[in-house]
Formats: sequence, C-alpha cells, structure tokens
Amino acid sequence: MASTLLIRNATIVDPSSRHNGKERDVLIRNGVIESIKAKITATKVKEIDVKGACLSPGWLDVGVH
Repeated sequence: MASTLLIRNATIVDPSSRHNGKERDVLIRNGVIESIKAKITATKVKEIDVKGACLSPGWLDVGVH
C-alpha cells in the first residue's frame, strides 16, 4: 500500500539545493521525495503544516555511544 505525505511550508536548509532558504511544500511517496515546489496540490495524502520549522538532509551524531 502506497503511503504519501505532504509537508507544507517547510523552510529548506540545504546549501547544495536551489531551494535553500526558501519556504516549500515537499511531497513524499513511499519514503522518497517526489516533488519540492512553492505550492503542491494533492488529494488523498496526509498533510502536515510545519510553518516556521526547517527541513534539511539527514543528520548523524557520531558522538553517540
């Protein structure tokens, strides 16, 4: 069964991305980013509005024991 998540109004923090520093919607289908746009229209998806929050590539804490 496909699972789809739409994250709305996230501020993208990724210096290697053309979206860096911009507020964007992010559509994720089956764990893979399918689309990043200023406004995404989608139906039958779980939506989360994260206005004021940042979204960045994964982090790793190498100091964890």
